[in-house]
Amino acid sequence: MQAKNDIIIQVENLTVAFQNRAGIILPNDNITFSHCSGEWLGIMGPSGSGKSVLVRSIAGMVSGYPGIVDGNIFYHKQNLLEGLSEFCSYSRSNGTPGSVKKRYDAWQKRHWKNLSTFAPNAFTYIFQNPYDALNPYVSIKKHVEEAFLAGGVARADIQRESEKLLLELNFSEPARALKKYPHELSGGMAQRIVIAMALAQQSSVIIADECTTSLDPRSSKQTIDALHKAQEQRGCSLLFITHDVGLASEHSDRIIKMKEGKIIDIVENRSVHKQKQGSA
Repeated sequence: MQAKNDIIIQVENLTVAFQNRAGIILPNDNITFSHCSGEWLGIMGPSGSGKSVLVRSIAGMVSGYPGIVDGNIFYHKQNLLEGLSEFCSYSRSNGTPGSVKKRYDAWQKRHWKNLSTFAPNAFTYIFQNPYDALNPYVSIKKHVEEAFLAGGVARADIQRESEKLLLELNFSEPARALKKYPHELSGGMAQRIVIAMALAQQSSVIIADECTTSLDPRSSKQTIDALHKAQEQRGCSLLFITHDVGLASEHSDRIIKMKEGKIIDIVENRSVHKQKQGSA
């Protein structure tokens, strides 16, 4: 297991470009930061500041043209963008967005090869709407089963491990919950199932993108509690995107503040550090 506080992700000079009618825009412009094992890292900023594009770039979810055009993303010191520069050249003009020449199919093929080689099952993405991650025609049991199989758990052990995991995430009747379908779950329960799937497939980094925005206060608290359990009991780290200053301040070890595609500040959250030291 990765030692706590060791750097698990290192982003260096990351630039992401998109093409629109006006030309090239940069939702992420020369981004650099690190993320440690076991850390709850908050990412804040107004709409359009580049938060979601940043974490999707890390998870390999940026699609379209041109996408990632410069920089490095290291996961456990392995560069997930290794070799991509040979398929993409990006030039600026007087410091403003310039032009991109990209062999997109070759770039994408190499990118997915890097991810599957260097970071298989490393990242799980929790969307604002949990139902986006759940197939309405598939039972919860099947969803969790497939996640455990991806994580290398023997099929004979999956029922027991599924019930144990859901119990950890505050499902009072795990066996009953596993028999349900996504539409039979509340928003908070669905988010906790997505978190359970992340843990079942042994993901080391959970990316939570505004995952409490659409929930009522009770469901929001249950989701936050489940993320804390994932962090504490399974050693996961969190990239937590939110507009909510209170949530970020209450739970994040550090907070990245973004504006117009750039990081404008990285703040150490001393109050959270004191709480964790007091409970250790």
